[in-house]
Amino acid sequence: MRPALLVLAALAACQTAVPIPAVPQSDPSPAYEALLHRVVTEDGYVDWDALQADRAALDAYVAWLSRPGALPDDPVAAHATWLNAYNAWTLFGVLDTGVPGSVQDVPGWIPQPGSGFFLERTWDLGGDRVSLYVAEHTHIRGGIADWRDHAALNCASASCPPLRRELYDPTRLDAQLDDQVRRWADDPVRGWRTDGGAFVFTPIFSWFAEDFPTTDGGLCALLAPHAVIRRGELERGAREGCPTEFFAYDWRLNHPHVRGAVPPRE
Repeated sequence: MRPALLVLAALAACQTAVPIPAVPQSDPSPAYEALLHRVVTEDGYVDWDALQADRAALDAYVAWLSRPGALPDDPVAAHATWLNAYNAWTLFGVLDTGVPGSVQDVPGWIPQPGSGFFLERTWDLGGDRVSLYVAEHTHIRGGIADWRDHAALNCASASCPPLRRELYDPTRLDAQLDDQVRRWADDPVRGWRTDGGAFVFTPIFSWFAEDFPTTDGGLCALLAPHAVIRRGELERGAREGCPTEFFAYDWRLNHPHVRGAVPPRE
């Protein structure tokens, strides 16, 4: 077998299907959205204790995703479904693994931080089993390919973009994604900050550089049209060439008490 096939075969052998509750008889989306309002703070952190004590709507929603036909044929509706599924699976996965200090702490067979959480556990979307890794990199990045999705996906970590307190809705998905980028562009902890003359951005812009449009003003010019509070700083940075560095990603679980902890530069 070719090396790549060997890797895939080994990965398939060590993947575990996450057990989920029975599929509910009616759509639990309204109850799940109400739960998000209760347990997600206005600035996008998660009250994990509250979620753990009140998880029924999350469990029902994850089960609902496994029903036949859960992935719509309409591309916009499918886009929203993938974003909602990823974020719900992440919440469920944290609870299912005992609310670890970090998703990178979940043990796995592959000697790579995060493998036990993102690669080795699989989820059901309409009968198709996928890991979080495959959902993100094959179906979202590799299929939908909207750079704003990086602001919409939440990996349950302190440096993740804010988790939205509502589901993504096909009828207003474009506005919701723009709003997520706005929140990211105005966030000095999870988005970017200035430090010693440099613009220090989340490393998401480095890890997935090929996903983002390139402009003469760099990342400053990319984010400036989306920012509200900090637009002037970004516009100045774009004019001055946007000297860019990245901060070290904070993988601690995104409890509200981690807000304001500014990560160091890489």
